Amino acid sequence: MKRVHLTNYEYDFLFCQGGDGLVAFLATLRANKSKEVIKKEGKKGPVALMKDVTGLSRATLDKYLPQLEQIGLLEIHNNGNIAIRSRKWSDKNLPR
Repeated sequence: MKRVHLTNYEYDFLFCQGGDGLVAFLATLRANKSKEVIKKEGKKGPVALMKDVTGLSRATLDKYLPQLEQIGLLEIHNNGNIAIRSRKWSDKNLPR
């Protein structure tokens, strides 16, 4: 598996928001994405698309996708594409 680095601010913020599970979920998303935007294929919804890309279960995706979207580290576009924010974005935008 690919090595993923999280900043200290990201780790502290995510740990306070959702514990180790949320931290591991973001690290898994960043490790499995090929680019910053995961493009929609066919008629798949966001959860099915992320399941194909990451291999995580639907229950895990249903639990953590809304949390990351609410924080702003993940964005689901109107056309179905999913954007995962980078460390630069989180360094500038997450509360300290």
